[in-house]
Amino acid sequence: MWYGVFLWAAVSSLVFHLPAALLSLATLRQHKMARFMPIAILLMGIVGPVCGGVLTSTLTTTTLALVSFALVSKSEVNGKMASATPARPALVDKEHSRSAIWKYFAYEANEHGKPKDTSKPICKRCYRTVLTKGANTTNIAKHLRDRHPDLYKELLEV
Repeated sequence: MWYGVFLWAAVSSLVFHLPAALLSLATLRQHKMARFMPIAILLMGIVGPVCGGVLTSTLTTTTLALVSFALVSKSEVNGKMASATPARPALVDKEHSRSAIWKYFAYEANEHGKPKDTSKPICKRCYRTVLTKGANTTNIAKHLRDRHPDLYKELLEV
């Protein structure tokens, strides 16, 4: 595609501006100031459009490449690559928990094996972070109820 845009710019410049430059060169060569007009016509008529054509074709090609890359990436995500699992964080269980709900949640571990943030437990099934304050289990119970009804039912039976 870029080649077609470049050729259009080059041919249109040669067809229209080169004859104009030659005509002005033939008629204005004796004039004191106007004898430089053919150079200006050549610069504006040939060099400008050719540079513009190169720039336009480069931008067009880049845009099409980015769009096709985005479309390929989306189709790969929706198709083949959807089965790939993302990296899972290392988890550490809550210490001294009284509620049975904590067997379904853990904290992200730091480099020493300790919890990074005790206000953000992570679901062991879907690896979503659920915000809690202190030892409050309301939000994580709601997460189980809404997202994993089978686990919630299992929790209620305990």
